[in-house]
Amino acid sequence: MWDISKNVHLRTLGVEDFKRLEDISVLPDCCWLEELTLAGGVVSNTLKLSTLSPLSRLVNLKTLELNNIRIKDESLSPLQHLQDLRELHISNQFPTEEYAKLSVHLPSTTCNLFQPYTKLLQHIDGKDVMVTGKRKPFLNSVSDASRLEKYEKQFRQFQDKYRAELYS
Repeated sequence: MWDISKNVHLRTLGVEDFKRLEDISVLPDCCWLEELTLAGGVVSNTLKLSTLSPLSRLVNLKTLELNNIRIKDESLSPLQHLQDLRELHISNQFPTEEYAKLSVHLPSTTCNLFQPYTKLLQHIDGKDVMVTGKRKPFLNSVSDASRLEKYEKQFRQFQDKYRAELYS
């Protein structure tokens, strides 16, 4: 990346389909950034990063979008420092526990994956719900109600665990 620290008026940055980008350590030099998109290209061009840690210092971020991205450490924890974040748009490719933990640390942030499952706008082979978390299934909200209940219970247990840690 270029010397991003010289772009003092930069408020929005989109980095998409840069398959050779692996290191985002220069991003904290752009501390005034309010909107950031990090995304791979088409399905086969995943953006591969070792960690999201540099993002933890972008405290002025209001909107963050992470799509078609693979993080080596699979951790969303660095994002918990973004207390002013209003919107998080992220793909469903991290462990369920990561979404539950982040939902506790960012209670004012809207994110459709800060819940056990998401209703789909269009049915996929009779399935109308996407369970939150990597390798979790698509289900039918009626015929798979007991399975959904199990996933919801697990998600709430993760949230309770991190709430207890946060307030202890």
